[in-house]
Amino acid sequence: DPAGTGGPVAALASALSVRLGAAIAATGAADVVTDGTRLVHLARGHPWLGRITGSGCMATACVGAFVAVERDPLAAATAGLACFEIAAEQAAERAAGPGSFRVALLDALAALEPETVAAQAAWRVEAAPGRDGRP
Repeated sequence: DPAGTGGPVAALASALSVRLGAAIAATGAADVVTDGTRLVHLARGHPWLGRITGSGCMATACVGAFVAVERDPLAAATAGLACFEIAAEQAAERAAGPGSFRVALLDALAALEPETVAAQAAWRVEAAPGRDGRP
């Protein structure tokens, strides 16, 4: 939901999270991550992510790296997606188009520094749909 008001994607992700007992991430122009109680909005990245093959697999690998070291699945998914989105923005600055963007994204992920993530990562946390009286 680009407006950051929840919306149908957030509601569906939240319901699925409750049903499965797992953190759920839904990516697009704006991303949401939920554990069924908390809902995180992330709005970084680049439109070319949707024009290359494998961007979802790369994002999942980033999330998986954080899941391996963070006990809170929501925090792990949020951190993994934040890193991926920052790297995508850096890659887009160096790329001429989607083809060179894919290669630049791999390079940006490999070169991403903790200081960069700390300075650029941004998200907003709120109650998940249905957890605060809203539909």
